[in-house]
Amino acid sequence: WIVMDDWRNSLYMTRLWCVYEAYTAWQHGITCQVIMPAQDSHGELNAKTTVKELDDKIKVKAEDAKASEPADKKFITEEINKGGGFDRVNKIVEMQLCFAVVAALTEKKREPDQFAPPVPE
Repeated sequence: WIVMDDWRNSLYMTRLWCVYEAYTAWQHGITCQVIMPAQDSHGELNAKTTVKELDDKIKVKAEDAKASEPADKKFITEEINKGGGFDRVNKIVEMQLCFAVVAALTEKKREPDQFAPPVPE
């Protein structure tokens, strides 16, 4: 589960461990699910929100994310670099979040892979 305080610039996306965990879940075929406030603070997010709008607003910059422990940041950065780099991780986590938000908005019961994002090139 991903707890999002805001769908645009969520605190979640500023924490390196959180971003890395979403990426690791994707690596293992685990579909992320989100918990969001019942109403977003700007009234912009609703069932008519398009994937394009989400894609434009949900941005991940793992390279700028914080870790409370320098050793954690070093470890995760090394793992990310081994796994294809920050651009790849950012794109994967952004897709995970977009698909999870769409699933939460539609409130449909779904099969585990119904909203799984594709593998980026």
